[in-house]
Amino acid sequence: MDFHERSSQRKWLFTPQALLAHREQCNHTGFSKYLTSCGFSPEQAGRRTDTPYSAFHKMAVKSPPSLPPPMPTSKVSPPINGLAGVSPVPPPHPSVGGEHTTTPTGPEGAAPTTAEKIPDRLTVEEELALQNNFLSQIIRIASAEQAFGNLPPEVAATAAIFFKRYYHNISLMQKDPRVLLATCVYLALKAEDIREFENIGTFIDRLRKINAKSFSDEKGFEESQFQQSELLLLTGLKFHLAVHHPFRCLRGSLEDWKDWHPKGISSQVLGDISERATLAINQLLFEDVYFIHHPAHIALACLRKVCRDRKEASLEEWMAARCTSSQREDLKQTLDLIEDQYMSRLTKTMDERIMAAGCDKSLTKKYQGFLKHFKGKGKGNKKRSAEKPGNLSSGKKPRPNSTNQM
Repeated sequence: MDFHERSSQRKWLFTPQALLAHREQCNHTGFSKYLTSCGFSPEQAGRRTDTPYSAFHKMAVKSPPSLPPPMPTSKVSPPINGLAGVSPVPPPHPSVGGEHTTTPTGPEGAAPTTAEKIPDRLTVEEELALQNNFLSQIIRIASAEQAFGNLPPEVAATAAIFFKRYYHNISLMQKDPRVLLATCVYLALKAEDIREFENIGTFIDRLRKINAKSFSDEKGFEESQFQQSELLLLTGLKFHLAVHHPFRCLRGSLEDWKDWHPKGISSQVLGDISERATLAINQLLFEDVYFIHHPAHIALACLRKVCRDRKEASLEEWMAARCTSSQREDLKQTLDLIEDQYMSRLTKTMDERIMAAGCDKSLTKKYQGFLKHFKGKGKGNKKRSAEKPGNLSSGKKPRPNSTNQM
């Protein structure tokens, strides 16, 4: 089936404007849900996140407003417009004035016993930077030969696309991504029909060859928990596992170019061009190009750039021979756009590109506040699950302790 007839184009290709608008909406919703999980009522969370994303930048450059006096917790606020219990002054937005301690209102209107420290809201740009940092970890896992041998490049690319698709619809402020990194690799192995590691226990054992401590049971890599993480990922992807990569188009283009070439191309030259173009395709996983352009255009853009660097003019002659005059101009504009917008950050090796995807210390520290919340929430769920008694009065047997879901 042609790519244009697949659901991949309908569901996962966007215009740059639509992509940005969707990310801003997910960022807004994600922080609102984070506040709700911290104990704020939906109304309070809504008041704190109802400002459009673009306005937060304007608010950030202004001097932080003075904080209002503490809200009473033991007495009900005086009525306003006939509604008792409504605070006359809404609490300040956490994104203004840095990280601070906030006392949210519990579900019954009473203040919780302990105050929770609310981290600053992540911006869309910061979320993308964090996503690239996590993508580099996915590529490292899929490329670990001591654990999985020499896997085809499609595995790491599929795992990366799964991660990007999952966090396209939700925010990093909603879900802890750490266990999902390995889950993306596990699901990608099955999607690419590599059955050697389909048993979860076998896969986790291989992960521990990379780092036993990082993939221990205490880190969420117990088999039943990992199975729940896989289901969570599948649900987030809406069970849409078809991924169209540029690799297949690259191989087909090289074969057709070789057959067309009047003087022929040596296997050594063709192999070097293929290796360098594959490297460029892999590095573009850190860009938005997979959400915007056809995989065939990505492959041709990478192939053209490599051939231009090698002074192989015959490639563009082959491309011109395969297109009509109108197609030729449209294709040139598309390939120029991809090269200008997404290839400026290409490096000589994948390791260099992975190192460039790292986050600065300030952003890492900022996101630690959310990770601590995820960790504390997980411990609370696990404790409640362990302490919850069975329904003995109804004659039902107690259920075994359930494992914590991310």
